[in-house]
Amino acid sequence: MPFINAANHVQAYGQYIGQTYVSTAARTLTIFDYLLTFDVEVQCIWNAPFSGVTLLFFVNRYINVVVTVFVFLSMTIFEPSPLM
Repeated sequence: MPFINAANHVQAYGQYIGQTYVSTAARTLTIFDYLLTFDVEVQCIWNAPFSGVTLLFFVNRYINVVVTVFVFLSMTIFEPSPLM
């Protein structure tokens, strides 16, 4: 029975590592997209008069940046130790 439990832990850890890689790649591409389109955003959105549309744009665009920062921090700070 302990062998099955250990096998489950190894499988779960492998899935965790895979999820971490995919999440890191997706978030990195998101940040790359932000950097590529930032100059257009400044021209089109920042110079426009403030309205509900601009508020919606900023919330939609920058909530992902906040989430990305927290995800990267959680992956680096709360990384499980190899002894677990």
